[in-house]
Amino acid sequence: MLVLGLAAALASEVSLEIEPVSTTVTQTTKSRLRQTLGRALDFYEHGLGVTFPAEIAVTVTIYGDRDAYREVAKAAGLPSWADGYFKTVPGKPPEAVLWAQDDTQKMMRVFQHEGSHFLLGYAGRTPRWLNEGLAQCFEHSAMSGNSLSIRPPAAYLEYLGREGAPKAEAVILDRSNWNELPPDEVGPLYIDGWALTAFLMSSANGQETLAAIVRAYKASGTAKSGLEAIDATYRGGTSGLQRDLERWVANPPSSVSVPRYANVEPSADALWTTCPDGRLVSTAIGCTGP
Repeated sequence: MLVLGLAAALASEVSLEIEPVSTTVTQTTKSRLRQTLGRALDFYEHGLGVTFPAEIAVTVTIYGDRDAYREVAKAAGLPSWADGYFKTVPGKPPEAVLWAQDDTQKMMRVFQHEGSHFLLGYAGRTPRWLNEGLAQCFEHSAMSGNSLSIRPPAAYLEYLGREGAPKAEAVILDRSNWNELPPDEVGPLYIDGWALTAFLMSSANGQETLAAIVRAYKASGTAKSGLEAIDATYRGGTSGLQRDLERWVANPPSSVSVPRYANVEPSADALWTTCPDGRLVSTAIGCTGP
């Protein structure tokens, strides 16, 4: 058992209590688990304006035996394909339950995805496209210096290259029950939600618009409020967003860089740091260096 705390520089703090079951967890993995929630917390708190309690304590139970994990997941009502989930029980700290898998990177992606859903729950109700879009962005992300780098999955880029940019209005107003759709129908919805979310995260005005959508949806609970937030916040409104989204999809970036909002030191293993003035410098020198 090990308790890890997120850097105190954040307004809110997360502590993780790691509980391996029939497996061992390296110090590197423990640190990555901690940093993963830190990435999402940083953006949700400072970028989207989500309010968190001063401290969030999370238990992380990691099963080394696949069958043992399947038993607890089935008892929790999870489908057979789910490799991890978060659960909350009144009177107890929230718990992340994971299967260690043979590839630590796969487990980390699951934790990043489900951890995003967990933290976004503090925002109240959010539209499905945005909730899943953000989870996928963090699932396919990594730290690069003091910025978060979102890397587009190759399969998503292939689909968008073939089908083109989604219609933002259709994404926002979609009323489908994703849980009841077959894979060939729900898959494109996930990709379209990711594309719209990643595009908005790629610019300051887009991030302002995401924050406005979160506030508007929390207040009204209606999909239409998302379009109203875009018209009130995004330069050019819904039509301008659609035009810019189509240009972005036609020439997608290799990664989307999102700056860290909190005043935290860059990761010790980061070789390069992006300074506030845009300079890319050696971490050993730092932004105050020559």
